Amino acid sequence: MDEHTDWINQLIYLKQAESVLSCSNDTTIKIWKVPQLSEQLNDNEYQHINSFYTIDTHQDYVRGMAYSK
Repeated sequence: MDEHTDWINQLIYLKQAESVLSCSNDTTIKIWKVPQLSEQLNDNEYQHINSFYTIDTHQDYVRGMAYSK
């Protein structure tokens, strides 16, 4: 999650969409696609994921989010 430029304040895992929402002090909310379990790497490896959508209309820190189906 290197794309945020300041502290990440909250993460929400969306199981059905296999995605993660993140909000940050950099005034953005980002949506990340999470690799499937079958795509996981060995213990000594890691996978870099990129966000596929950014909401950047906030004027101040985004400190929290809520999700509802």
